[in-house]
Amino acid sequence: MPKQTFLNLPEEKRSNFVNTALREFALNDYQNASVTSIVRELGIAKGSVYQYFENKKDLYFYLIELAGNRKLEATGELLASPGDDFFKWYRKLHVSSLVYDIQYPVEGALLRNVSKEENNEEIGNMSLHNKQEAITFYKHVLKQHYNSGLIHTKPSYTAFSYLLVQTGLGLMDMLQIQFNFSLRECAKNNTSPEVSEEDIKSMVKKVVKSLQQNSIH
Repeated sequence: MPKQTFLNLPEEKRSNFVNTALREFALNDYQNASVTSIVRELGIAKGSVYQYFENKKDLYFYLIELAGNRKLEATGELLASPGDDFFKWYRKLHVSSLVYDIQYPVEGALLRNVSKEENNEEIGNMSLHNKQEAITFYKHVLKQHYNSGLIHTKPSYTAFSYLLVQTGLGLMDMLQIQFNFSLRECAKNNTSPEVSEEDIKSMVKKVVKSLQQNSIH
């Protein structure tokens, strides 16, 4: 977490540092993200970073929390209120997530990079950790729906939750393929692709409909 020195920075300087660091980790995995690149772009001494954070890992987890909280502000209401129709909720949740990612491609690309980190000894298997948390969350929601009679067929909670997680992770891949854009390039230029919310809704609806037809009822 940031040191007091960082928190005491003028708002503009702190914001510039955060935006530059977010972009570096959005364009690179953890191993290849460079503190040197960050300070070079900012025109500050490398030692300044270690006055702000303990190390690269400390900075990385701060940025994950920051980006995650920003996204949570946009999608948190859906997470808190699954509603009566599980698949409708699941669809709306991922539409909201994808809309956020293309509107804020730097944060979206960084969080996407985190979801793929699995071979770095310093930060651990972030991909597996995040999947475990998501599976636990979906299992909880599924059990709520089944116990309330909203789902009539008892699902295999762990297996179906895993399928939900994997489907959700693949939606951005499908969106990029279908509309021929790269989220990384969007993050690099801090621009959004020419994809509308209606485009996203249509794509997600088709995927979730296929998922629903072959699963629980």
